Amino acid sequence: MHYHKISTEIILVTKGKFKINEQTYLPGDIIVIESGEATESLALIDSEIVVVKISRAKDDKYNGSPELKYSETGNQML
Repeated sequence: MHYHKISTEIILVTKGKFKINEQTYLPGDIIVIESGEATESLALIDSEIVVVKISRAKDDKYNGSPELKYSETGNQML
């Protein structure tokens, strides 16, 4: 699971069967992931996607969900 604080992602499934946040997508499906939205993805079969990021910022990928807060060491949830 990961999220972006700044970037919005537009994902096009071009091949296979792809699952994002418990919803399944097929070729031709377009998914918009807004900034701050946590996503978990899985290719269910051999799959290909195209990802376009809007307002791309360097190092704008964070593990987990924006609702979860971690200590400075990253080991304990607060």
